[in-house]
Amino acid sequence: MTDPAPETDATDPNAARVVGPDFVAVVIGGTSGIGRAVAMAVAARGGTVAVVGRNAERLAATEAALTGAGAARAASFRADASRPEDMDALAAWCRTELGRVDLLTVSIVATTGGAGLPPQVKDLTLADWQNTLDVNLHGVFLSNRAIVPMMVERGAGQVINIGSALSPAGMKGQPHSAAYSASKFAVAAFSQQVAREVEEDGVRVTAILPGAVKTPLIEGSAIDAAFGGAMTPESVATGILELVGFMGDAKVLDPYFMPMRVRGGGKAGR
Repeated sequence: MTDPAPETDATDPNAARVVGPDFVAVVIGGTSGIGRAVAMAVAARGGTVAVVGRNAERLAATEAALTGAGAARAASFRADASRPEDMDALAAWCRTELGRVDLLTVSIVATTGGAGLPPQVKDLTLADWQNTLDVNLHGVFLSNRAIVPMMVERGAGQVINIGSALSPAGMKGQPHSAAYSASKFAVAAFSQQVAREVEEDGVRVTAILPGAVKTPLIEGSAIDAAFGGAMTPESVATGILELVGFMGDAKVLDPYFMPMRVRGGGKAGR
């Protein structure tokens, strides 16, 4: 067993916000998309990273990639965020193996309709509706409930729940996305509530609301076209780590991350 990461001075309000060798991140949904990009970004800065997911092969491959990227320690834990027993087991594992968690990122998503156009409400099955909420909403609730107590005990920590902008005009419902939209609206409201509950304990909880991101989920879809551009998972991950390092005596509420519309396909300024 590897020794837990060294304890950061919990009396320093800035200690848990410096992504470096003494920083510990847990990324649920860390084997693909935004989650993997966050894990790799923490690894590149020399932090300890544990990725959580359901696919053993992808977990092993990601763990190896994190080690290669420079992580002080890379680890993985196989679990389903929508299963309470799995999240309880994750919390126990984090206490034993990691010692603490400075950053929890929850980047999980389920949609309806497969690769095609999602169904309208009149054609949406109860099973698809329930599965979307089980993953997108209940998974966020269960993972936050499992890990946040560790942060409260230390008086420090950051939770980033990945929501969705849903439309180029912000969080507005879209046709053919009833279950997805409902779950992402709920993630934003849930995150606001948890943030208020734990703010006095030194823990920050934020739902970020990204627009189109270049992932297999939306590539070539109507959602992709609607935004007139897309961000990379890596750029979103950079933004997330900037939020972690943001002012120690301030909080950021529900930030939208939106792709820029750049004429002629050029690159926006850095």
